[in-house]
Amino acid sequence: MIIDNIKKTPGFWWFLILEDQLLPITVDQVVAYHLAPGKDISSTDLEKLINESFFYKSKLYCLYQLGLSPKSKKILIRKLKLKISNYLIKYPLYHQVTDQNLVIEKIVDDLESQKLFNEADYVSQLINRHHRLSRQAIIAKLRQNGVDINQYRSLINQVDDSLSINQTLAKKIQTIKDPTSFTAKKRLFDYLVRKGFAYDEAKKAIDEQLKNS
Repeated sequence: MIIDNIKKTPGFWWFLILEDQLLPITVDQVVAYHLAPGKDISSTDLEKLINESFFYKSKLYCLYQLGLSPKSKKILIRKLKLKISNYLIKYPLYHQVTDQNLVIEKIVDDLESQKLFNEADYVSQLINRHHRLSRQAIIAKLRQNGVDINQYRSLINQVDDSLSINQTLAKKIQTIKDPTSFTAKKRLFDYLVRKGFAYDEAKKAIDEQLKNS
């Protein structure tokens, strides 16, 4: 296949242009494969370039995501797969990657070997972000995102359901015109239950806060 052109972007990537299709490449690849406009690139070298490009592009995206905030492996893989679906539209040559799941596994293994996953930080972040949820609701979220709960019992046990339910309820009550009405109490009760609090905890908290208001 003849290389139509090679363009440098303002950022990290260069673009190899082949029959009006773009392939993101690095300057190291330009040098290693002696790439230049008009060169007839072999099918073997093109296959290598496509696979290397797919790997580098995907891994850099993962590093970017981990730099934004701690993430569990399950969340990162889910985000990466979504990003890859966008890459396949933008760079059709990536359809030639034979086993995308194998590449994803390799990237995750590399990140793990480099100790770039800090699941404890992710657990702490999730607990802080969802401080108005019950402990059981937080556990459910962590399990949903692939976290082994038993490894982080000490962190999870720091969640104070009594404090959480009272803070959550107090904030919600402020938004209701007449919180003592039957309809309002039901709304408050349903709201707390959706946050993962037990029925008896919700009823007790509502009764106490309305009594003291």
